[in-house]
Amino acid sequence: MQISKTLVALVFFLLAGISSAQGTFEGKVMLEVESDGEKQEVIYLVKDLRFRMETPDANGAIVFDSHVNKMYIIMDEQQAYMENFMSPTIDNSTGSYTNTGETRNIIGYDCEKFLFQQDDTKGEAWMTKELGGFILFGDLRQQQLNIPSWKSEVLEAGYFPIQVTEFDDDGNIASTFKVNKVIPETLDADLFLPPSKSL
Repeated sequence: MQISKTLVALVFFLLAGISSAQGTFEGKVMLEVESDGEKQEVIYLVKDLRFRMETPDANGAIVFDSHVNKMYIIMDEQQAYMENFMSPTIDNSTGSYTNTGETRNIIGYDCEKFLFQQDDTKGEAWMTKELGGFILFGDLRQQQLNIPSWKSEVLEAGYFPIQVTEFDDDGNIASTFKVNKVIPETLDADLFLPPSKSL
């Protein structure tokens, strides 16, 4: 299974609300992310604080199970998987977010506009409370998900990003993320289980 660095980065950009998402959404979300000139469509499935991410051209998926803090990389051709433990921690590095008070309806959901800054990263995010919570903009360091404290506040508030744009130091767009379609539905729990064979 070929997993692009864009998709791997997205895993830690979009981990489903691990501890506090209330009224958590169940179903399928069709995403589009672009970073470093690479654009990728992603199918995001979520059920019971578990999520599965896959792309239309990939022979496998990435599954995260917050109940056991494990991530599974599933390889369909080998009918096997690899796993890693993930442990969310709070990072007290400098950062901030501001609710601008602006609102907009995007793909049928009422969204609020936020401005955010973390180290050298600046951007804007349109987020809704109508779909349950996400963890935003996570980093993987030493196999742990480090969540800046200010971003944890966004998670605790139960926001779900619909459109996010990050800018570089010159004000140019560095990366974008947007939700194109949301399909609420009951999903089979087997979608979030790894195969029997481990590598």
